[in-house]
Formats: sequence, C-alpha cells, structure tokens
Amino acid sequence: MTGKSKNSGLNNPSNKEIEIEKLRDLNKWTRLLEHSKTFISHSRLGLLAKFSIAESIFESYLFSNPMIFSSAQPGELAKNSKTLYNHETSLDESKKLYDAEFMFKQVLEKAEDSNLPVEACILLIKLLYSQMRYDEAIKQLNNARIKQKIAEHIQNLKYYMQSKQLIQQQQALQVLTTCQSLRQMQLFAELHSIRGLCLEIKSRNEEHRRDDQDIIDSYELSSLFAIQHSLTLHQKYPNTNSPTNLNQEENLDLINPLYENAIQKAPLYYIKRGEQQMGVRKFRELLLKKNIQSITSIRQILFKKFAECLLFYVPSAKYTQISGGSEDDKRKRVYKPSNQDEEILLCLSLSQYMASKEVMLFRQKQFKQIRELTFNNAMNSLDLLLVYLAYHRSYNVLIDKFEMALKYSFEEFSIWYQYGLTLMCDQKYYKAYLVFKECIRMKPDHVTCHLLLAQIALENLLLIDESLEWCEKVHEITDQKNKKALIINGCALCLKAKLQNQYAMEINYYEKALEIFKKANSIDSTDYLSLFHIAHCHAILRQIPEAIEFVQKALKYKPDDKDSLHLFALLLTSTKNYESAHTIILKASALFEDFELYYTKIRIEEMLFGFNKSVNSILNLIVAYKQKLQNASDRALPSVSLSYPGVMSQAKNVALSIQSVDSNHSLETVALLNLQHSYKLNESIGKKVSMLLQIDRLEAKTSSIQQSQNFQQNILLIRILTLIGEFYLRHDKLIDAEMCCQEIAVLNSMSYLHIYLKGRIHEYKQEFSQAKKHYQNALSINPYHIPSLQQLSIVLCYLEDFHLAEKMIRDAISLNNSLPDSWHILARVLDYINDSQSALKCYQTCLQLEATNPIIPFTTLTRIL
Repeated sequence: MTGKSKNSGLNNPSNKEIEIEKLRDLNKWTRLLEHSKTFISHSRLGLLAKFSIAESIFESYLFSNPMIFSSAQPGELAKNSKTLYNHETSLDESKKLYDAEFMFKQVLEKAEDSNLPVEACILLIKLLYSQMRYDEAIKQLNNARIKQKIAEHIQNLKYYMQSKQLIQQQQALQVLTTCQSLRQMQLFAELHSIRGLCLEIKSRNEEHRRDDQDIIDSYELSSLFAIQHSLTLHQKYPNTNSPTNLNQEENLDLINPLYENAIQKAPLYYIKRGEQQMGVRKFRELLLKKNIQSITSIRQILFKKFAECLLFYVPSAKYTQISGGSEDDKRKRVYKPSNQDEEILLCLSLSQYMASKEVMLFRQKQFKQIRELTFNNAMNSLDLLLVYLAYHRSYNVLIDKFEMALKYSFEEFSIWYQYGLTLMCDQKYYKAYLVFKECIRMKPDHVTCHLLLAQIALENLLLIDESLEWCEKVHEITDQKNKKALIINGCALCLKAKLQNQYAMEINYYEKALEIFKKANSIDSTDYLSLFHIAHCHAILRQIPEAIEFVQKALKYKPDDKDSLHLFALLLTSTKNYESAHTIILKASALFEDFELYYTKIRIEEMLFGFNKSVNSILNLIVAYKQKLQNASDRALPSVSLSYPGVMSQAKNVALSIQSVDSNHSLETVALLNLQHSYKLNESIGKKVSMLLQIDRLEAKTSSIQQSQNFQQNILLIRILTLIGEFYLRHDKLIDAEMCCQEIAVLNSMSYLHIYLKGRIHEYKQEFSQAKKHYQNALSINPYHIPSLQQLSIVLCYLEDFHLAEKMIRDAISLNNSLPDSWHILARVLDYINDSQSALKCYQTCLQLEATNPIIPFTTLTRIL
C-alpha cells in the first residue's frame, strides 16, 4: 500500500508544482532542469515545465557568467561581459539562450495564469539586459502587466516612507513585499534593480537631465524586496546553509550583482543629490539589519560604499554620530564609533574582512570566473583600506591586512608589490627586500622593482655589490639608460670609495662615480639631483671651481634644495669666502630646521665673529631640539618612494665612522658626528643651558613617547651635550664640562661619546693615563671614531709612546685622509721621533689640504637618492 500511495502522489500535478516552487525558491537550477524534463509532455503543466527549463538554462548561464557593471558608463554592463554577440560565447550556449528567450516570449502569449506571464516578462527583461540589448529591455519595461506592478509597488513605497511609527512601517512593508512565492519576490527585486539601471541609461542619453526620484524609487524598492527575500528565505528554509546541503553550483548565498547594485545605489543617490544625512541614515539602516549569511556579500559591499561616501562625499561639518543604542546594546557593550574617522575605519575593516572570507580558493578551471569576481571584490576593499591607512600612516595595521590577503594572492603581483611598499614605509627593509625579490620572480622585466631593490640594498641594508647588480639588471631590461639606476649606481661607488684603505683606490672609485653621474645628467640636463652629485664628487676630489659651477647649476633648477645650498656654503668656506658662505647658510637654515645646517652655521659664525656670536646659534640648536622633542609623538613618518630624497644613513654612518648601534636611527643626528675641538661657551649662558637640559631630563622621564623615539632623541641630545662640553673645555670651564658629562651619563653611560668626553676632561686636567684609558674604551665601542684616534695619538705623545701614537694617527688617516688636523698630528709625531723628511711631507700635505679645506668635511654631506 505504501508503494501505491507513493506512485499516486507522484502522478499528482499539485505535488509537481510544489516541488517546482521549492526548487525555484532555493535557486537549485540543475535539479529543477532535471525535474522539469520529466513532465514536459504533460497536458496542463507542459508550459510550466518549458518555462522552468528555460529559466534553469538562463540562470545557470548567469551563475557561470555573472553581470559586471561598468564604472565608466552608469547603468551599463562592462564591455568585456560575455554576450551572444561576442566570440567568447560558444554555439551551444548561444542556442540555449536563444531557446530560453523564445520560450519566455511564448509564455507571455499563451499563459493563462496571471503570475507566470509577469515572471516570464521579468526574466525576458533580465535576459535582454544581460546581453546588452538595453533598448529592447526598456521596451519590455513598458509592458502593461509590468507597468501595473511597478505602479502598485511605488504607491505602497510612498505609504511606507511616510509612515512614522514602527508598527505602521512594518505593516506597510508587509503589504509592499507580499508575493505569491519567494522566487517572485526575488524577481521583483531584480526587476526594480534593472529598471533603475535602464533609467540611468535613459537619463545619461537625454539632453535635459531629469529628476533622479524615479531611479531612487526603483533602487529603494529593489533593496526592500532583496532584504525581505533573504530574511523570508531563511525563515522558510532554515537548514539550507548547513554544510551537508551546500553545493558550489547551487549555493543561494553567492553574490547577486543586481541585489548589490540596488542596495548600494539608493543611499548613494541621496548623497550625490546633496541629502547627506538622508544617505547616511539609509546606509546605517541597511547595515543594522539582522546579520544572516545570505546577505553577507550585500553587507560587505555596503560597508565599502558607505566608507567611500564618508570619505569622499560627506564633509566633517555634515557628519552626524550614530544615535544612542538600545539598552541591550549598552548592556553588551556594543562598540559605537565616536567620530567620522572611527566609523570609516570600522566599515573598511569589516568590508575587507568579509571580502577576504568570500574569496574562492579553488583554482580549477570551472571556478575561474567566480574566483576572479571574488578576488577583485576583495582587492577593491583592500585598495580602499590601503588609501585610508596610508594617509594616516598606519602602516603596521596595513601590513597585517596584507599578510591576511597573501593566503589568496598566489602569483598576484599587485598584492605582493603593495605589500613590499608598505613594508618600506614601516621601515621593515629586509622583509621588503625579500618581497620585492618575489615580485621580480613574477615579473622579471618590472623596472621599478629592480630600482627599489637597488635602493633598499644600498640605503638600508648596506649590500653594495647587490645594489650594483640590480642597477646593471635595470640597464639590461631597458633599451636606454635609466637615470635613477645611474644615480644609485654612482652613490654605491661613492660608498665603496669610502670603505677603501688605499688612497689610489678611493680616488679611482670617485672618478668612476663622477662619470656615471655625468651620464645620468646627459639623460636630463635639468636634473638637479645628478648635478648635485657631480658637484659633490668634484668637491671630494678637491676640484673646487668645477664643483662650484655644477652646484650653481643645481641651484638654478631647484633654488630651495637643502643639500645643494649646504654644499654651496661648504664650497665657499673652502675658498675662505666666509661672508658669502654665511649668507647662504642663513638662507638654508631659515628654510629648513636641520641640524647639519645649524652645525655648519655655528662653525662659520665662530670663524667670522668669534665665540660670542656662535653661542646664540648653540642656544638655537638646543631650542630646536626641544621643539623636536615636543612634536616627536605627532610627527608622521615620511612616505617611501623612489622620488623621495631618502638619506643613505647606514652607509654614511659606516663611511663616517659611526658606531653601528646608531646606524638605524634619526637622520638628523648625522649633523653632529664629526665635531671638532675649537668651541668655547660663554659663562653668561651657562645657567640657561643647564636649566634647559634639566627640563629635558624631566620631560624625558614623564613623557609617554614611544621607546624607539626616546632612543633617537637621546642620541641627538648626547651629541648636543658633547658639543657643549667641548665648548666649555675650550673656554676653561671645567666644572660646566663635567656637568655636561654627567648629563650624558644619565642618558647613556655606555655611549662612546660619553667616554670620549671624559677622556677630554682628563686630558684637560693633564691626567694623561686616565685620558688614554678612556680614549681606548671609546675606541673599543666604536673603532672608527676619528676624534678619539686623534686625541689618543696626542695623549700618547705626552706619555712618550711615539710608535703607538703614530699607529693611532695613521689609522685615523686611513679612515679619512682629507682632514688636515690628522696630517698635522702625524707630522708632529714624526717630528718627535726625528723623522724630519716624512714630517716635512706631512706638513706639506697638511698645507695643501688646508688650502681647500671646508669648515666641515665634504664627506659629512648626505647622499640623496
């Protein structure tokens, strides 16, 4: 009997209709196609079966070829969309779509049921629109049945919008979205979305721009139907999203482009029309809807569009905060953004997280299009988050986002490239170096990646040979010489010259670098950067007239370039034209708050006006340090790119004999590295300086600045205190110099400058054994500190250890053979040991260098890329 009743149930047409309705509600097109073929010859349900088959074929085609809307032409599909008229569509697909279109038209003519022709007309409109036959789709929108339904829905929408109370709104919404089936509700949502798109096309083609209210009404209706459809679907079929029921080909939770289009455009039109508050309210209402899985993709795109609107269309003056939440939200401590920036960041983060969760990870051929669609969606969200976080310099947060994105970014060059740039901005150079090498593997002919690798290798990792190799590869993959690659190549050769122990090899490398810089200038004769490097090389080679000629050309093309102005001032001091040099350095220090410029200004003023004038400059230096300390927490990191004049800090530190622990820190500290021993400090300002330093110590203890920033500031303060301490010693103020030494000990008792200053104090007291011990300790920390080597050699002469004194001063000369002071000390040592001929040669070398010696060495200038 059970078998008999089962067979009788299968022959019951009403059961077939119920099964068809269920399969259409759940969008299970494959099963619907198979089921409809079983009763296609049925007398009464044959037309319904044919309609279901046509609907299954068309919706399956749309699943494999989803609609992609054009960003350039509002309302239209993207030009690369797959249609019947391009070569990407196979003959089999074309025939099936043609049969589906024919069947929809046949249903319109023959169907007796009142609902089936409406649904067939909607599907026909959808098919015509998906094939870019916009005029035919607009013509079908004027069908009598469709116009009647649209008019009814618009009337109900007005009643819904005018309802003030919550109960009235719920009742109006129920009246508005009442449908015969869930599938019909979905089709109404798609109908109004397509109508809005077609109205956009008509509005764009008309000469006189019409009111956007019809478009807004269409998108409002579509969004209401879409959300109500999603909610009702999961109430009626609560287990449809369980893992056992999930099928990649029949997943009703996949993105519906027409839903997305309608839900995001309704608030956008309000905002573009100037009704910002209304648009923001609409976005928030949609985002606060009940969170169910089927509308996750809608919420994701909504979060992104809402963030875009807050960023680009809603000014801060018109922004309104979210109103107070319910008592339940307050009890659960629900987060509520307190300002516009917090809401933007929250929306972007949620959008990016949702989009990354939806990316298709399967790489089989059948999933190619859906994978590209979901990946592009995730990329759009990540790009917008990149723009926002990069503007606010939140690189550490951005790095975390990129690391999450790498799991679905296999062989995706753009993700890896942006990840590398973000690592550079966050000063994680070695990791950025590895990431850019991976980018080179993906795109071996990408010139910018080669240049970035060359820059990082030279400027941050001190990989000189690797930098030269990357520059050579740039020349290999380009037809012409690359100017930026030539400049990096020349800077690498200059650095290599500084690391040579033999004078002839050093000169050889400088001459090679000079030729390369001239090649770079031949590519662009108006490039100030290549002209600056040419002048710098001529200056180091002591070709002063040529250096002045080229630095003047550099200033002609960029009059406010800090490094060119500084070099010009030093060149003028090498010709003993201190008045003109003072004028140039005053102009530069007025334009830039730079410690290198302040230091040069102090030296020139001491030479011109004596000690009292330079004292004021030292006070200005301390005040500038205090301002830097106060603004340190607010100062943003500079953005990193090839066009930014980055300073080769680490390379310069090695070349100028700086201790390795300082090489990764503040670039401004380079100005106070090679301090000479000719400064004096006026007693009248001693109390002022002491008071300023005590305040600095107090602020350093009570401030909440990050530890790394404190470390950088302490290094700078130690150098300033060393400068002041040497001034005191030169002015016979021993007690004040000891106070400076104590201040340095509080900051860092293991600093080589602290130990060096203690040695200077013992040397002043004529305690030569203690001075020798401290100089040796300073050199054990930093073996390349030239002032310690010079002073140790002098102290050893007092202790009559002339051979060791000769070795120390020769070590100093091997580090930098262009300092006249070193040659003068060597001449004195050789004189002590009665080597008169060698001493005479050293005196002659000293005089030759002094004739063209600048106020501070040319090598202290930074190399800019």
